[in-house]
Amino acid sequence: MKVALTGGATGIGAAAAAQLKEAGHEVTAFDIHEPTKNVDKWIRTDLSDPVSIAAAVVRAEGPYDALLNNAGQGRGADEPLGLEAARLESVRNVSRS
Repeated sequence: MKVALTGGATGIGAAAAAQLKEAGHEVTAFDIHEPTKNVDKWIRTDLSDPVSIAAAVVRAEGPYDALLNNAGQGRGADEPLGLEAARLESVRNVSRS
């Protein structure tokens, strides 16, 4: 199966990529950071930016059999709970992608 995975470079996405590869699937990761392993193809994509998403769609070699929409933005331990307007908009855009 050919799988498109957003947020496949770290955390849950990297673990999902590892399991998908172990099961024999072809994995394309769409992420701003380059995954170090367990993907067949990486397409640098800033999922908070519609222009970056559109460019990634052009570069993608579909069709895909499945989409794992995992991308997100973590919060560092030293980052306050209140978000500035620009950061909040970026988080919303990733969630909408």
